[in-house]
Amino acid sequence: SATFLSPNHLNKMVFPIYRRMVEEAHANEKPFILHSCGNLSRVMDEIIALGFDGKHSFEDAILPAEDFYARYSKRIAVLGGIDVDILASAAPEQVRAKTRFLIETCGARGRYAVGSGNSVPSYIPVENYLAMVDEALTQAADLPVDSHQLIALCAPRPCFISYGVLPGDPPWVDAHGSFMAGVLAGPA
Repeated sequence: SATFLSPNHLNKMVFPIYRRMVEEAHANEKPFILHSCGNLSRVMDEIIALGFDGKHSFEDAILPAEDFYARYSKRIAVLGGIDVDILASAAPEQVRAKTRFLIETCGARGRYAVGSGNSVPSYIPVENYLAMVDEALTQAADLPVDSHQLIALCAPRPCFISYGVLPGDPPWVDAHGSFMAGVLAGPA
């Protein structure tokens, strides 16, 4: 796993745009959070230097959230961390154990919000999703829940917050609806 573009291309073409977006968000007293899949180890220092407030999307096979937390949490918040594979295939008690582990490992020191390592797709068993949320709320009533969980708690079923539509994207991607869900969840 690696970045889609080379670090050199990211630095030339993408990061200047991100820098302006981060500056605009911060000028309006809003946090700016990166959701990115894949291995960002070659560019994580540059990403942090851009001013991102948090990083979301973790896969245990690439870099478990607890390892990312140990390496970077003094400079960027960690959001999520319950690997989607665990949410999809583990027993509810295993989901609870992973949730407890992350809260104990990362939550007590701050700059961590428990939640799915990526999204909450429709194939996640509802009992596993509820086990994650219930364990998080049981273990740490004051620990933040990441935005995917916040929206899902408001919805009648787990949902995924997307971020844009490109030609050829699946028809279920709804950039405007996702944006509005995030806006409406913001004051919560």
